[in-house]
Amino acid sequence: MKNDIVRRGAPLARPDGNNVFIGRPGGAPLHTSIPFILFQQFPELRVGLFGKDSSCSSDEECAAHLGFKKVSKLNQVHGNIIHVAENTKGIPDGDGLITAQTGLALSVRWADCQAFAVYAPEKKVIGVLHAGWKGMAVKAITSLYESLDESFGVKPEETFVGIAPSLCKQCADFTDPFNELPEHLHPFIDGKNVDLQAAADHELDSLGVPQNQRERHPACTRCGEGFWSWRRKENARNYLVVSLV
Repeated sequence: MKNDIVRRGAPLARPDGNNVFIGRPGGAPLHTSIPFILFQQFPELRVGLFGKDSSCSSDEECAAHLGFKKVSKLNQVHGNIIHVAENTKGIPDGDGLITAQTGLALSVRWADCQAFAVYAPEKKVIGVLHAGWKGMAVKAITSLYESLDESFGVKPEETFVGIAPSLCKQCADFTDPFNELPEHLHPFIDGKNVDLQAAADHELDSLGVPQNQRERHPACTRCGEGFWSWRRKENARNYLVVSLV
């Protein structure tokens, strides 16, 4: 169904013509849904996925759409550098942000890479992460959790994780993956294709993030609808924005 958001095979009507979903205080959705069902239990959390049908074209605009004037963003470098948002100045190099500050939106951009929204409800700490194959090669997910523990004492088993649309295995093709990727990603290679989603799931398993506290959006950015894809030679980017009220 063109331009509909699909989860687990069931189409969800697009809210206001945008691929944007927001939770608001009191538990009631601002629109028809939020992008990750597991986050619905947290009325203090707001999450937005902004894709092709969104009118937002910057981190600031996307944060404002969620109702926030302050946004922390990155010069994304396809690595494993994580920042505590309230300690940053300007726009630092990196691919992950974490914070316990309310009213501060965290934003990452992606197109085909994986993007993660992380929430530790007991300690009221949120995080976002951009991880393409280069980020997976340097274990960016592990770096995020090391930073969560070091800065806020958050353990993997305390977190809930929503994962944005990204390349499916069939669309994640490489020229020579055994030479392009490090050894820890080799088990996920099938011919010239790499299951980067399975690699991320394995890393989360290894860290101890419970599977029932994780949800992956099923859309593929390349062969699906509704999101920008670098591999389709599209220059625009999608946005994942997370904040606490």
